[in-house]
Amino acid sequence: MGGTNYTYDMPLIIRDDTLLRMRNGYAEFGLGVNTGIDLPGEFSGVKGVPDNAGVVLNQAIGQYDTYTTLQLAQYISTIANGGYRIQPRMLKEVREPSKDGEKLGPIIEEVTPNVLNRISNSLEQIQHVKEGLRKVYVGSYGSARGQFSDTPYTAAGKTGTAEVVYYGPIREEWKTDTLNYTHVGFAPLENPEVAYAVMIPWATTNFKDPLYKNNEIAREVLDYYFELKNKYNENGLSSSSVDQHILPPPTDDKIDEETEEQVAEEQVGNE
Repeated sequence: MGGTNYTYDMPLIIRDDTLLRMRNGYAEFGLGVNTGIDLPGEFSGVKGVPDNAGVVLNQAIGQYDTYTTLQLAQYISTIANGGYRIQPRMLKEVREPSKDGEKLGPIIEEVTPNVLNRISNSLEQIQHVKEGLRKVYVGSYGSARGQFSDTPYTAAGKTGTAEVVYYGPIREEWKTDTLNYTHVGFAPLENPEVAYAVMIPWATTNFKDPLYKNNEIAREVLDYYFELKNKYNENGLSSSSVDQHILPPPTDDKIDEETEEQVAEEQVGNE
């Protein structure tokens, strides 16, 4: 991409537009640009200011520009969708009130999928990438094999470890070298229904012993998705927009916690 035939120990001299072309390619997947979600104040990430040709090499392995977790989810969703980048939406539909308390009311407005763009890669290339993502979960050297090789469903994904410098809320820890752990994936492999992204910023300062919390979180979330799906299927609940029952709560567990307002009221009463 840089237009240079590199030989050992030579200065890295590349085309001036190399970083721009690389960013444009990433943007096709939703990285470094707004995803289009129907929420205010979306952040498109941080673009580094290039001061030497070597930053292009960092960009190639995910060590330069930064992306949001939602952008990572849209990126893996684009691969799962066969190359189509879909606008994420919080709202699915608007309905009238239920008449009997059991079935949802008639639909007033329904949000249909909006394709933002199609990436320039071929279906053969996308399929090749999917095969690689599958091996991350079940391959002999897969970085998430320990957490995903025994799933009752088929899934594919990618783990990530980025070296970063801490500039978080604890000022005395600024300039500490640390790691961000990420994980993206989709399932089922053959006919994807769900895409997911996990981000653990400043996960550790130990660069020698890898942690797998990103993989464990992704597995737990995905297990719960299929648990709910099976539960709804067993209860005969349909996803039909015409005749849909009101979904029961996903769990019978009750949250028993005092809010700050409740505590404040009790303190005032005691006084």
